[in-house]
Amino acid sequence: MTASVIKSGISKINVLTDVGSGLFPGTREDIFIQTRAVKGGDGSYSVDILQTNANGGNVKVIGERVDGKIIFNNNADNDLKRFNNDKLIYKTSKDQITSIKDPELIKNQKPNQAEGGGTNEDSVNTSLPTTNPTDESRKKYGNYAYPVTIRRGNQDRLKISVLSRNLRLEKNNKRLTGADRRTSDIKGSVVLPIPGNLSDKNAVNFKNGTLNPLEVAIGSLSLAALLNPSSLGEEGGRILNQARSDINNVRSGVANLFTGRVLNRSGNELLARTQGAIVNPNLELLFDGPTLRPFTFNYRLSPRDRGESIVVKKIIRMFKQSSAVRLSASNFFLRSPNTYRLQFFEGSSTLGKEHAFLPRIKECALIAFSVNYTPDGTFMSYENSSMVSYDVTFAFQEIDPITSEDYKAIDGNRDEIIGF
Repeated sequence: MTASVIKSGISKINVLTDVGSGLFPGTREDIFIQTRAVKGGDGSYSVDILQTNANGGNVKVIGERVDGKIIFNNNADNDLKRFNNDKLIYKTSKDQITSIKDPELIKNQKPNQAEGGGTNEDSVNTSLPTTNPTDESRKKYGNYAYPVTIRRGNQDRLKISVLSRNLRLEKNNKRLTGADRRTSDIKGSVVLPIPGNLSDKNAVNFKNGTLNPLEVAIGSLSLAALLNPSSLGEEGGRILNQARSDINNVRSGVANLFTGRVLNRSGNELLARTQGAIVNPNLELLFDGPTLRPFTFNYRLSPRDRGESIVVKKIIRMFKQSSAVRLSASNFFLRSPNTYRLQFFEGSSTLGKEHAFLPRIKECALIAFSVNYTPDGTFMSYENSSMVSYDVTFAFQEIDPITSEDYKAIDGNRDEIIGF
């Protein structure tokens, strides 16, 4: 299948000479290598390693640059993998990136970047020195995908981005509200298939509320005194007339109420015993506030080769480390873990469009991240000690509630997407 690609750039061809490879020592074999940088439809960037012939024909993708290393796929033979043990293909690819002139495509692949390295730039809030990150606080992760071929297919996908922090803007005294949340830097990401059993649950809290006639009378008088003092006498007269209309029951109810207080019993209990009635509680279901939606995703990660096992290891490490609490510079405070952005993308889209038929999710915290290293009940590993399979479970929860205005903000109430 063809990839969902917005933009790509390809380098010049370089030849690598392998002397004494294979079954016939002393023979000469030329290997022709190109590097291709691609911006995918989901907004992700990837750098592929291509093998060609001398004329640029018979092109096949043999691997991908991931986190400063070459991750080979099944198209790469053992000689190529041995070649990269001497870092020749990696060094050649690093030099080839300089011939790709589009800075956007290679912004995450600096040609002079050390192998396995990343940028160390991360903005901090200098107004609170006690909460600045320590030198040990990690500032960058990689951009991964599982399976590693998903970026080149038309499969719908979920992208989880690790965000640097969860601060609010200080303007207009809104630091303590959910409004004007600061845009976070992306520290790393992973692209995964859409998980099974995907669901959401939008809910708000309601509770039972009661207000007996005596409380209604007191409340009415208090509101009249505060909102319209001139009507206080009129409101008091109305309440008195209402009480006179049922004076016998009112007198009995008040008597039982005060007697119940003396006996440490409720007034309704005495009324029910003596009159077969209770005070009207005016029961009503009352709105009690919003809720924060949880999302749970389950994946089985089964590496198919050595390169993919390394990617799986780095994915698990990224979520374990980014969801852990961090120390402040003074060790006096604990700083909150990283937050996450979850986005569903249409695999067939050439514009990087988010999925119209799956929900939008607000910025989330990772409440729990669990890994089962022996999902089949027995310990099994490959030659490089990687597990044969890992079962991972993400437990996310949104950090802001959903409001009706959020739907208008995403499509102007045109009902173009399913919404939150």
